[in-house]
Amino acid sequence: MSDIHEVYEQLLKNGFTDKDLQEQIKRKEQEFRGFITKEGALFLIAKEQGLSVYSPDIKKEIYEEAHQEIDYNEFLVTIEELRENMTNLVLLGKIVDIFPLKEFIRKDGTPGILRSFLLADGTGVIKILVWNDQSEIMDSEFFTVEKIIRIINAYCKKGFNNNLEVHLSKKSKILMDPGDIPKKIQQKLHNINIDALSLGHYVSEKNIHNYIAISDLYEMDGFLTSIKGCISHYELKEFSKDQEQPSFLLKFILTDETGEVQVNAWNMKAIEILSLIEKGLNIRLNNIFIKENQYTHQKELKFTKNSSLQIL
Repeated sequence: MSDIHEVYEQLLKNGFTDKDLQEQIKRKEQEFRGFITKEGALFLIAKEQGLSVYSPDIKKEIYEEAHQEIDYNEFLVTIEELRENMTNLVLLGKIVDIFPLKEFIRKDGTPGILRSFLLADGTGVIKILVWNDQSEIMDSEFFTVEKIIRIINAYCKKGFNNNLEVHLSKKSKILMDPGDIPKKIQQKLHNINIDALSLGHYVSEKNIHNYIAISDLYEMDGFLTSIKGCISHYELKEFSKDQEQPSFLLKFILTDETGEVQVNAWNMKAIEILSLIEKGLNIRLNNIFIKENQYTHQKELKFTKNSSLQIL
């Protein structure tokens, strides 16, 4: 790829806006103190995005310097590793749902825009919130479900119902179809089954009230947005070793009209949950993890740091 117009169009497809490109070109001109043309700067930007380009306007030494710039794969964070207040995040994943635009009025009376979508990476699913001018990329015809994207310089915080969310700031960027994804990660992203996710691995505004039945759990693994049922039995076990603090395991059975499943909570989470539950109580579990017990081969639910229990 060596035609300047072709390079420009490809960068737009990768998620840049005209404004973004002009700003990036200016930065490159400043960085190289005027020793690079606008065309040369554009080609360097393309190289950073993993595009295969060559320009006679760029000296070999500048190409070599461009190759030494940031490798975002080194800073990649998986969705399961996300924690509240993490900043400068680099995420890589597949878009699995896109929500409608929302308009609002700020405190100063000016209008604002909020767009959001769900991103999956094989370790989990997270809601991404994009504000105001940053949301322009979502108007692109190329911004669609199943598109693989990279998010740069985002931050994580708790949102509705204490669920973790990723927000984009003014300095954040979304790049579509980045060209430098390691083959192993690329294959993992392509293998994400969106139809399976719709069974309950993530919450969507169009199915937020369609909770999962316990019988559905036998075909699922990973994080579950929400499930409800009745507590039929529970017990707390204490484990201790010499001169070590004791560990606690709370087990309880959650039932509905389709079946039952064991739920486990460890240590302080176990104590916290024990103070809330009783036999016959109707509850809803949020952000719970489902996995198969390697000994019994039965599916079990496990509380994580971000899990919560709601009494119905």
